[in-house]
Amino acid sequence: MKRLPFAIVLLVQALVLTGPAKAQELGAEPIDSETRLDPLQLEEAAAALSGVDALPTGFFTEPIAPGYTFNQPVGVTFAPDGRIFVVEKRGRVYIVENGTKLTTPFINLEAEVLNHWDRGLLGFELDPAFDTNGHVYLLYTYDRDGSGDYQRQDVAARLTRYTVSTVDPNVVDLTTRNVLIGQTFAEAIPSCYYSHTIGTLQFGSDGTLLVGAGDGADFTKVDPGGLHPSCFGAGLFPASEDIGAFRSQRLESLAGKILRIDPATGLGLPSNPFYTGNASDNQSRVWARGVRNPYRFSLRKDGSADPADGQPGTLFIGDVGWGTWEDLHTSIFGGENFGWPCYEGPLPHSSYQSQAPAATYCTGGFTHDAPPYYFHHSNTSLSQPAGLAANAIVVGDMYQGYRYPAGYADRLFYADYTRGWIASSDVSVANVLSNQASFGTGLGAVVDIRFDAVSSYLYWVNISDNQVYRLRHDDENAPPVAVASSSARDGYAPLSIQFTGDGSSDPDGDPMTYLWDFGDGQTSTQANPTHQFLTAGVFQVSLAVSDDKNATSFAFLEIAVDNTYPTAVILTPSNGESFDDSGTVLLTATGIDLEDGPTSLSYDWLVSQQHNSHSHSDFFADTGQSTSFSLEQHGLSEEVSFLSVQLIVTDTGGLSDTVVYRIEVRRPDEIDITASGTPTALVTSPTGSGNPNISVIADMQMPDTSEVNPLLHYDTDDGSTKSIDWIGYTYPSERHFSKIIMQQGVQTPAGGWFDSLSVEVR
Repeated sequence: MKRLPFAIVLLVQALVLTGPAKAQELGAEPIDSETRLDPLQLEEAAAALSGVDALPTGFFTEPIAPGYTFNQPVGVTFAPDGRIFVVEKRGRVYIVENGTKLTTPFINLEAEVLNHWDRGLLGFELDPAFDTNGHVYLLYTYDRDGSGDYQRQDVAARLTRYTVSTVDPNVVDLTTRNVLIGQTFAEAIPSCYYSHTIGTLQFGSDGTLLVGAGDGADFTKVDPGGLHPSCFGAGLFPASEDIGAFRSQRLESLAGKILRIDPATGLGLPSNPFYTGNASDNQSRVWARGVRNPYRFSLRKDGSADPADGQPGTLFIGDVGWGTWEDLHTSIFGGENFGWPCYEGPLPHSSYQSQAPAATYCTGGFTHDAPPYYFHHSNTSLSQPAGLAANAIVVGDMYQGYRYPAGYADRLFYADYTRGWIASSDVSVANVLSNQASFGTGLGAVVDIRFDAVSSYLYWVNISDNQVYRLRHDDENAPPVAVASSSARDGYAPLSIQFTGDGSSDPDGDPMTYLWDFGDGQTSTQANPTHQFLTAGVFQVSLAVSDDKNATSFAFLEIAVDNTYPTAVILTPSNGESFDDSGTVLLTATGIDLEDGPTSLSYDWLVSQQHNSHSHSDFFADTGQSTSFSLEQHGLSEEVSFLSVQLIVTDTGGLSDTVVYRIEVRRPDEIDITASGTPTALVTSPTGSGNPNISVIADMQMPDTSEVNPLLHYDTDDGSTKSIDWIGYTYPSERHFSKIIMQQGVQTPAGGWFDSLSVEVR
């Protein structure tokens, strides 16, 4: 029989392959030893990874960032403003905006993350109020002593929260770090072998945070404890945790669980099923137990909005199995015991039930909440439902959008990482799975499937080709584009405002309907309504524009009544002013406000260093109408570098205005030019064998030459290229600088020589 080549080559890539069946022959019995592929089998695996996608008619995929790749991407999530966050296993998160992968990572924790085999940064999520509080959450294994020894067993996982920079929304502020789980090794999640570690973060409908944690046990043999003593002892995990896979059953352990915590504190919740009365107890954090490697799960937000109700929504959990089965569990009420290691799939696991800890954890009050779906590793007729075999299950999101045919609504998508297929099933109102259907084959190593409510597309991550794909359909309906404006944004009651929405459009030309919500309990279905605000306050006004296929988009406005917005004014420096790199910049400001005087307003200064295409947001920050900071040069002489000065003025009613100036840091060798200046250059000593003293001047003439079809050309840093020796350039603004690269010499259509020289004009 032929081995399953897909499995082991990606086990080496270190993600979710966790059991001996990932390496065994199809149809063979489970083995309790590590199996490796020979070079020929590795070639077969590479061929399998490059298989052609087979999707239902009308569906196709596209990369989210054409022309870009990622380094072992393992996850994807989405911001309300349309930005896409891609998680790399090594410890970085990148933003994709309008199809472009931003150069600077959103966050880089490589120095802390222990990235080896299935370990690394595997979980990332945005706070439900991300657009206002900027909180993000990261779940990863960490290098506790900075030794860089990734082969070790004494490893733990932690959960941290960071906040987005107030200066640059595309990077986090590293000083906002807050460790929610794993402040110390003993308080962290065990990862005492190379797999079965952490995975998914999901927020419930009640704002609580659900966390997936594997058993942290050995996958090469039965692990009842005692196999990896380096993980336990003084300053490490207590000896009571040294029970291997049975940690999944032990309520006092965070391993082998789905946890539910308060995202503000990392503590357990009184509404959790095993709450002890002490929120800091591990048991108080447990939502469900008995999982082996719940690498990916999704959550249907059909629960309560109140955390006290203990109803975060329905979880669909993909539990990666060992020798025989892959499980797809559902958790609705919490408190479930999914059975591992006493059970795998629908059946008792005899190899573990014969171990000593089983007397404590697999008998007595033990109950097994069997999975509604389970997949045999080789025999498709034994799977429930029959038809698919799997070796490393990855559960994704439900599709709840409008771009695909109606039959795909409310279907749960899931994949097999080793076999490269994706399937889906209907999910009823009661969260019962039915009508499984294959969706695609030959899709590579899928490690995450997520739905984005903003774009209404499904996305999946393929670690084998380092890409994130968007799933599209030929017949998809494009939603309208909502555009809203108002005749005023503030004033005094009674305040009448004319709202305009007829600038909205539908790309497909579909008829549109309008629904205005004025934030005061009143609505209108007119395109351009007039509304009168009668009471004081700040009102969030929304416009929902829908087409006849129920696709909707939104636009938002803010209206202030009985309070007007201030105007921020920077008095010094002036916009575009330049300073010596050893100087001091005095910042002074005032504010204009109809209700508050300048001294009643608050002033917040944020200065960031703009360096080439990225930003250093921590250059300077202060408050008050007047402050100052010292300058220093940043970057190399040929690089773009300037300072962005942001002033936020806020009135006593909470309304604010922001103004941003740009200032330059002047180097000793720079020469200022006017906005309309035309630079010229003269090369008198070429570096190669070109003609000396060739003038490259503003004469619009080609130098005389005896060669046939000569060509002299240059290009500048703004992307323009010329085939003549005229190098005049009109600057669109002051202090723009251009580096002119002159190819000095003769070049013919058939080839030839030329020298490269650079003349920098500032």
